[in-house]
Amino acid sequence: YTRIRSPVEGYVTRRLIEVGDRVTAGQQVYTIEDFSPLLIRVYVPTVDIINLKKGMSGVITTDVLKGRTFMGKIKLINPRIDVQSGTVKVTVEIFDETQTLKPGMFVEVKITVSHNPRARIIPKKALVFQQNQSFVFVFRQGQVFQRQIKTGISEGDDMEVLDGLEPGEQVVVVGVESLKNGMKVSLARRGPGTK
Repeated sequence: YTRIRSPVEGYVTRRLIEVGDRVTAGQQVYTIEDFSPLLIRVYVPTVDIINLKKGMSGVITTDVLKGRTFMGKIKLINPRIDVQSGTVKVTVEIFDETQTLKPGMFVEVKITVSHNPRARIIPKKALVFQQNQSFVFVFRQGQVFQRQIKTGISEGDDMEVLDGLEPGEQVVVVGVESLKNGMKVSLARRGPGTK
C-alpha cells in the first residue's frame, strides 16, 4: 500500500522483499548501486607505489571483452601498507558510458609510470637465470658469449635491459638452455613460408 522511492539514482541489484511482505521503518528492502563511475581496486607492490600519483591514467582490459580497452584514472592511493601481502590498495576510477563493464568482472589495469623511447628491449625467453642473476647469450662471429645483464621493467613477453648490452648486439632467443659460454654455433636460416 505504499511506494518506495530511492534517495539516490542507480540500479536495483538486490531485492530483499516480495509483494505482500510487511516492512518496518529502517528495514533494508533493496540494494541500489550507481555504476558511474566504476571503481576498480588494485593491489600494487610496495616497491612500485613510489612511482604512482593521483590522477595518473590507466588502461583497463578484461578477458570477457577481448579487444576492448577502457581508460581510467587513479582516484585514491591508500597510505597504509598491507603487512601480510606487502601491497598498497589503489583505487582506479573509470567512466564507462556504454556500461559494458560490470561490477565483479576481473580486469587488468596497466598504468604507465614512465616512458623511455630509447629503452633496450629483449624477449624474456632470451634470459637465463643463475644464482639470482640474469644472463643472455650474445652471438658474435659464429660463437655465443654469456653476458650478465641488469634488467628493468617487464611487460608481456618483453624485458627492459638497463645495463650489459649495447645497441645492435645480437641476442640468442632459441635454445638458450643448452648453450655454454664460447660455444660455436651457426645461425638457422628460415626458408620461404616458415615461421
